[in-house]
Amino acid sequence: MSSLNAGEQVRTEPSSAESPEFRHVAASAVGAIFWLVFAVVNIRYSIDSGRVIGLGVGVLGLWSAVLFCVRRPPTLVSRNALVWIAAYLGTFGASLLRPGGPHSGWLDTGGVALQVEGIVIGVVSLATLGRSLGLVPAHRGLVTSGVYRFLRHPLYVSYVIAELGYLVQSPRLWNLAVLAVVWTCQVARIVSEEKLLGTDAAYRAYSLQTRWRLIPGVW
Repeated sequence: MSSLNAGEQVRTEPSSAESPEFRHVAASAVGAIFWLVFAVVNIRYSIDSGRVIGLGVGVLGLWSAVLFCVRRPPTLVSRNALVWIAAYLGTFGASLLRPGGPHSGWLDTGGVALQVEGIVIGVVSLATLGRSLGLVPAHRGLVTSGVYRFLRHPLYVSYVIAELGYLVQSPRLWNLAVLAVVWTCQVARIVSEEKLLGTDAAYRAYSLQTRWRLIPGVW
């Protein structure tokens, strides 16, 4: 039997559940599941309705689920609970969209065109972002090439366009209310993300070079 001298401290190794590696894997798994459920819900509604409704954001969701499984761990991540809530609502709140409302050929055509545009921008953005994809504001390495040379948040632009396409196809008051909440959360998410990344001098320089966040000439 041995005893410790006065003032001597016992050092304990962090458990595997407390390690950064475990937290990263767990958070990535949860995010991937959310993305998968989001994709399935939207694709199912498209199939059930017999119309191309929600298919665009569903496809983006499937790819995001895959990228979440291989994304790199962050060097810095927000710990603000409200920011996390806004990130999840802004990303997955669109799952509450429902088909319905006035139906016409031109609305379907216009909605599909917008969703296709959203998919194209989303695919290009995700391909450029790669393993730096996140959900809550975090630093996983700066991406400033490709479409990120023109806008600081092109992936969010793809969400807005695809969701707008859904609204055009299903112009219901419920859908408008859902997207009002979703887009408000996305704006809050962008502001929080830029505040966190603004601690990096390289990101500040990038912000000066790439001036616009979402809409050129506006914001």
